[in-house]
Amino acid sequence: MVQKLRSIVLIVIGVIAIGLSIKCYTINDLSYESRSMYGGDAFTGIQNAAAVTSKNVKELAGIVQFGFGSILLVMGLTLVGVGMTTPMGARRENSEPIPAPIEESPVAETPKETAEEEVKAEA
Repeated sequence: MVQKLRSIVLIVIGVIAIGLSIKCYTINDLSYESRSMYGGDAFTGIQNAAAVTSKNVKELAGIVQFGFGSILLVMGLTLVGVGMTTPMGARRENSEPIPAPIEESPVAETPKETAEEEVKAEA
């Protein structure tokens, strides 16, 4: 009972992780500010610095998006795989018959003892 519940929970968590990884891969609305020129030098420098920063943040977000998506996908597939194999292992263990304990048989007399008893009996 506990193993079935555990396997169901693992499968559900795995499916949720796979769904989140798909959501992570499908985010495409990231944008950045483009560079532009103004009449004054100070405004142009500030604008260009902000444009470069926003482009770098977008590229970093893409890297993080791919990393988290990959981790969630691998974790989800692993949890689903473990959840699906746990009940099979439990059924296989329960279906095998338990071997009966080995009973010890009385030890037979050795031929040497039997021969000595025969000699005593003849005398």
